[in-house]
Amino acid sequence: MTSLDLGVYNLSLINCNNILSGNISYNLVNDLAEYGLLGSKFSKIDCKKLLYHHVIYELCEAILKDTSKKKHVLFFNNTQLEESPLTEFYTEEDIIKQMTHILNRMRSMLPIKVYISRYSLSYFDHLLKTRHGRGQMLLNDIQKDTSKDFDRFTFSKVKAFTKRYDLTWLNNDYFNRLSTKFLLIK
Repeated sequence: MTSLDLGVYNLSLINCNNILSGNISYNLVNDLAEYGLLGSKFSKIDCKKLLYHHVIYELCEAILKDTSKKKHVLFFNNTQLEESPLTEFYTEEDIIKQMTHILNRMRSMLPIKVYISRYSLSYFDHLLKTRHGRGQMLLNDIQKDTSKDFDRFTFSKVKAFTKRYDLTWLNNDYFNRLSTKFLLIK
């Protein structure tokens, strides 16, 4: 499941796990292999740069390409991953730890709403469809967690971050596209 449209609640949940096992994993493994870094620890600065680049880029692109007119929320299941090329070279625990760290950084630097859950998006959908109380509690938690307003958001933190990790593609034009997408959706 790529995303879950919760029309009544004006939310569109984007499945980070699906994007991770798809584009992020394939592109990251290819780049790590190209630079001879495959199997190196994520703490190595060059690995970190590639990891930040692919994760932030693919998740932002998923938001920009989503055609729904609802508030976008990145939904990440931090208990399990789908099989992907990345899991062949790194442990599931390491990947989840890095993804959680990056998503928390994105949450504080970019005008992006992130929800980290111990449930998968498909299981969350099942809980909502069966009208299970746990599903309603999760939905309330997502709404509460994503209610912050980005009207006064500045990109000073992310500009310093991009300079530190050489993420040159995160320029003013890209920020403007991202901001416009969020300003259009209220």
